[in-house]
Amino acid sequence: MASKRQIAANRRNAKKSTGPRTPEGSPAIRHNNFKHGLSAQTLLIPGENESDFTDLLHSFAAELQPAIDIEEALVRQLAASVWRLNRLYHFEAGLYTGKTFEEAARAIAGLSLLQARLEGLFDRTLRA
Repeated sequence: MASKRQIAANRRNAKKSTGPRTPEGSPAIRHNNFKHGLSAQTLLIPGENESDFTDLLHSFAAELQPAIDIEEALVRQLAASVWRLNRLYHFEAGLYTGKTFEEAARAIAGLSLLQARLEGLFDRTLRA
């Protein structure tokens, strides 16, 4: 537990942080706290190829042949769910490198919840 002096020091230090000061600053710090991208607000994260996602989207569209706007939206949502699930599988595989079994198991438990959410989204979208 933090002492009263530590809490006071933390509060003083927090007042010094003002965030980005220039228009260029926000994009520059946007990924500072980036860890895995599994719950990222943007679909593509650093290191991912936009054309790979576009190929996936086009393959879904070719197979499902959406005819109206809502069908096109559902195809985009399906592609996004699959994209994020693939990211999760790659991240999960990387967890086993350099970690103890207990560390990996704890991380996998959290990933399982996220995987269930993404798979549920995919299933609900597919049934819509």
